[in-house]
Amino acid sequence: MGLNLRSDADSITQVSKETRYCAWWALSMLDTMLSVITGRPLGTGEIFSTTPLPIPYREEDLRYDNIAQFRMDQRMRSSHLESLLCSQGPTASSSETSATERTNPIHPRSGNADQSKHLTQLPTKKLTPNTSLYFLYAVDLDILLRKAIETLYAPGAARWSWLEVEVSISNFDHGADNWLSRLPADFCFAKLDVAQPFARQCASLGFRFYSTKLLILQPCLRRAYHSPQMDSTGAICDSMAKECVLIAHQMLDLFPDEADTAWLFQIPPWWCVQHYMMQSTTVLLIELFTHAQEGTPEAEVLIGKVQKALRWLREISTKDPSSRRAWILCAGLPFRHCSRFAKDFKVIATL
Repeated sequence: MGLNLRSDADSITQVSKETRYCAWWALSMLDTMLSVITGRPLGTGEIFSTTPLPIPYREEDLRYDNIAQFRMDQRMRSSHLESLLCSQGPTASSSETSATERTNPIHPRSGNADQSKHLTQLPTKKLTPNTSLYFLYAVDLDILLRKAIETLYAPGAARWSWLEVEVSISNFDHGADNWLSRLPADFCFAKLDVAQPFARQCASLGFRFYSTKLLILQPCLRRAYHSPQMDSTGAICDSMAKECVLIAHQMLDLFPDEADTAWLFQIPPWWCVQHYMMQSTTVLLIELFTHAQEGTPEAEVLIGKVQKALRWLREISTKDPSSRRAWILCAGLPFRHCSRFAKDFKVIATL
């Protein structure tokens, strides 16, 4: 079907083209998630795709003349999406830019005055929140995540100096923060509420954001907690390692304090929620076992968060065998590797 290519065929309606573009980006996001969960390489690459970014309008709005013209003019489309996403650093809409540059020799920023006039007629800053706008920001973040995977976790990265790795991590981390800073307030995920509009979309963006940050920052965590013989990691690495732990705390804060399987099917992306929980719990267990001192406030907070994760895994394990295995694994770690904290997990380690 050529989903990975921008379609110029007159025989295909514009609505059908937009649907195919969305299908491609949905498959691309699924590919990224499976890569992160399984640790396998990405199955698709930007070099093989010229598909434009999805537009942030509902299908019923596509009939309006100003939106229809913007859909058909690639330079105008790129400029409009860039004005929404305000790309900075190694962030998302660079895929749209590169795709456009490959198919059009004129850079999207070089639009003429007539195009600028049409752009001002589009509701760039006052878009009504909708699922298409959510999807655009989800794709934007996913492209950043893919770039981070291809850069930080590629075999060739092993040949880099730590300074080069640190610079890349810092750039991607700033890119994720920039993405969050331009996220519309309607998709804020600081406090999830089943009753709020777009609750599922907010949860999806929240988990994706924290997961992306953890994946970007984890090399600093490993470096900071390596053997004492390793050269000093430096203040930047230590700072990003601490941020990694903070992000793990914030990801677990998205879950209610009381485990409730019904909530999983109402709010988060249920099929990958176990991955998100294990991703954050792993970071907190590393911090607890390597840095925390027994009896300190920091240790108590870490223990509380890990206990919360174990309660959730235990609750989910009644319906999901893989969650049961995850719960048994995590609950047994303090007894095998950190006996000084074993007493804090004795009750929760049993059914």
